[in-house]
Amino acid sequence: MPYICSQCGSVMEDKDEFCYRCGATRIHAYYLNVGEDVVCSNCSTKIPTDSIFCSNCGQLIKQASSVKQNKYSATLTMIAMMLAFIPGIFDVFGLGHFVLGKWVRGSIFLSCSVAIYYVDRYYTLNETMKYVLIFVCMALFVVQALDLYRFVYSK
Repeated sequence: MPYICSQCGSVMEDKDEFCYRCGATRIHAYYLNVGEDVVCSNCSTKIPTDSIFCSNCGQLIKQASSVKQNKYSATLTMIAMMLAFIPGIFDVFGLGHFVLGKWVRGSIFLSCSVAIYYVDRYYTLNETMKYVLIFVCMALFVVQALDLYRFVYSK
């Protein structure tokens, strides 16, 4: 029977040890019950599939319907989006990723910001190269915003 990843909500097969989408282990995944009785992990009593609690011991039964699609709070999401867009206007990228704990991606985008600042500050650019630099900044702004949106609202 398939499992549902507790991190991103993707369907995992029995043979999968890790989620193909986010890399979470199957240990934390929710077991998807299709037409079978559930067995309580605490007392091994058979329970109907629509039960939320065990009728014998009161243990909470994990069900697929309890998977949250958005694992970040609304406040954290708003802070991350604001730190992506407002500094992004001034060519500082990746701060929203740090808020969500995406350290590697945030570091990559911040490194791009430092490289853009260095090139703009210490090199004499002709008119064409200035336009290329502006295009690169706009592309990084869009890519980091879409990447952040994907992390927050992906299923």
